[in-house]
This record gives sequence, C-alpha cells and structure tokens, in this order.
Amino acid sequence: MKKLASAAAIVLGTFAFAQAGSVNTVAQTGDNNSADILQKTGVGNHSNQSTQVGDQNSVLVRQSAGLNKTTTYQEGDFNQATSLQGHTTWGSNNKVIQSQVGDWNKATAEQYQNWDEYITQVQDGDGNTAHAYQIAGARMYADQIQIGSNNTASSSQTAVGPSVPTWATNNDVDQIQMGDHNSAAATQSGWGNDLDQVQVGDYNTMSAAQDGIQNMSLQYQEGDWNIAAITQSGDDNEGTQSQVGDGNYASMSQTGDENKAVQAQAGGGNTAYALQSGDLNIISGGQYGDANWASVSQTGSMHSSVYSQTGDHNILTNTQSGTGHSSISSQTGDWNVSTVTQKQSGHTHTGTQSGNGNSILAVQGN
Repeated sequence: MKKLASAAAIVLGTFAFAQAGSVNTVAQTGDNNSADILQKTGVGNHSNQSTQVGDQNSVLVRQSAGLNKTTTYQEGDFNQATSLQGHTTWGSNNKVIQSQVGDWNKATAEQYQNWDEYITQVQDGDGNTAHAYQIAGARMYADQIQIGSNNTASSSQTAVGPSVPTWATNNDVDQIQMGDHNSAAATQSGWGNDLDQVQVGDYNTMSAAQDGIQNMSLQYQEGDWNIAAITQSGDDNEGTQSQVGDGNYASMSQTGDENKAVQAQAGGGNTAYALQSGDLNIISGGQYGDANWASVSQTGSMHSSVYSQTGDHNILTNTQSGTGHSSISSQTGDWNVSTVTQKQSGHTHTGTQSGNGNSILAVQGN
C-alpha cells in the first residue's frame, strides 16, 4: 500500500486513514478533533485534503473507484463533514468540496455510481445542515450555499446507469440561502433536469421535486416566512415561482409534457395555486398587493390561463378541462371575486375588474 500523507494534530487531535494509490493531507488545530479517511481500490485516483480549526470537529472521507477528490475545511467547534463517493465498477470524475465556518454545522455528501458527479456545499454561520445525495449517477451537479445560521438544505438526484444517452443525463441542482432559519429541499429523478432555488431572508421554506426528462424549476424568495413548492412529473415541463415580501404561499403541480407555469407574488400574505395535468398547458399569474388568493386548475391539453391581481383581498378561481381553452383575468382594486369554469373545447374568456367589490361568474361548456 502506497502512502503519501501529511497530518498535524495539536492537543488531542486524532486521525486514521487507509489508502491505495492516492494522496491525503490532514491538518487539525484545536482539541478533540477527529478525521477518518479511507481511500482504496486500484482504479481510483484519490485525493483528500482536510483542515479543521477549532474543537470537537469530525471529518469522515471514504473514496473508492473513480477519479475522486474531496476537500473539507471546517473552522469553529462541533462541526461535522461526511463525504462518501463511488464504490462500484464504473466510477468516473467525482468531486466533493465542503466548507463550514462557524459552530455546530453539518454537511453530508454521498455519490454512488457516478460519471461526472460534483457536489459543493458551503456554509457560513452556526447550526446549518446540508445534505446532497446523487445515487445512481451519470452527470450530476449539486451546489448548496448557506450564508447565515440554522439553515437547512437537502438535495437528492437519482438517474440511471451509463447506458442512457449522454445528451440527456445532466441533472443539476443549485440552492442558495442567505439569512437565518431557511429550509430548501430538492429531489430529481430522470435525465436532463435543472433545479434552482434561492432564498434571501429568514424562516423561508421551499421544495421542488422533478421526475422525468428535461424539466426545469426555478424558485426565488425574498423576505420572511414565505413558502413555495413545485412538483413536476413528465418531460419538458417548466415551473417558475417568485416571492418578494412576507408570508406568501405558492404551490405548483404539473403532470404531463411541455407544460409551463409562472407565478409571481409581491406583497404579503398572498396565496397562489397552479395545477396542470395534461400536455402543452400554460399558466401565468401575478399577485401584487396583500392577502390575494388565486387558484388555477387545468386538465387536458393546450389550455392557457393568464391572470393578474393588483390590490388587496382579491379572489380568483379558474378551472379548465377538455382541450384548447383560453382565459385572461385582471383584477385591480380590493375585494374583487372572479370565478371561471370552462369545459369541453375551444372556449375563450376575458374578464377585467377595476375598483372594489366586483364579482364575475362565468361558465362555458357542459
């Protein structure tokens, strides 16, 4: 067994490692730190660099087949970083970089079968948690950055083996949190999916799940106490949600192929629901003000729904089923109500409300 290792342990710092054909560097400064590194199997070009500054920190790195690289940096006390990479016969270019600054942070990264899987997790502050799992592999990238304290981020990507076409194997997750007590979760299964989530503020929650081929999700939160969720199943779906303000709620679900939905909220206490089941449907909605409520449900194919709410306490409900309906709704003012139901095929609705306390009820089709 070939060993190339350099380690410094000051005051009760301990480490243990076993290697096969790799380079390892461990530096520990502080008290009661621990590092456990295992790098083995002949086909891996392993490399590890671990640095711990502070007390009671722990690092565990295990690397097997593939061109592996792990860099871990921890500064503060009671931090943990765990990195596990490919342990099958078809690993490739693996990378994990985890940096934690502060106390009581935890970062876990696991890459199973690989091809080009990269994970980068950066945490700044205290009490942050980040998980990234990329199990079956192909080409997957996950970046999670948390600036602040008590934030939580979790990412999981599952694809298939090396037999899938190379043009469709890129799953990518990017999650960025700036503030305190934010939570973000991302799950992808399939090929060519892209998921981006950004949180700026405190106590925000967002989640996204995608299953299929070449789906895209984008969520942005700025403010406090916002909640956003996207679920997509099928191929070539796109979902975008933006929240600026406090206490907003947005939920989006798309099942089928080539559906698109956009929901934007600016203000406080707004609620928006978007549900699409079928193919080639479009929802575009905006809420600008406070305490507005909107729900759009489309079942079938080639529906289009566009709405805007400007003001406070407006309510909009739009339900479309069948094929090829179109609805455009505009509410400006306060306490307006619009209810639209379209069935069968090819109906069109346009409704405009300006002022306060107006009401629209429209039903088309049997």
